[in-house]
Amino acid sequence: MGRGPGGPPPVLGLSADILQMEPDALRQEIQAGRTLAQLAQERGVAPDALADQIVGQMEQRRVQQMREMVRGALDRQFEPR
Repeated sequence: MGRGPGGPPPVLGLSADILQMEPDALRQEIQAGRTLAQLAQERGVAPDALADQIVGQMEQRRVQQMREMVRGALDRQFEPR
């Protein structure tokens, strides 16, 4: 999936969750010319706090993916060289 209006889809999905909005409603607001910063401020969330929360959740997802990859490797048998 490519970049959507307002940023890559994962950022929009995380923003919708954090701002407690339906993803389609958030997308419509962005398509109407609103920014994530404006929407956050209207909901009492500072734009820097929104950015911090998005980054934190993205880091958690990345760590979980790495953990799953390493765990899968631990279960594989390796051939001696």
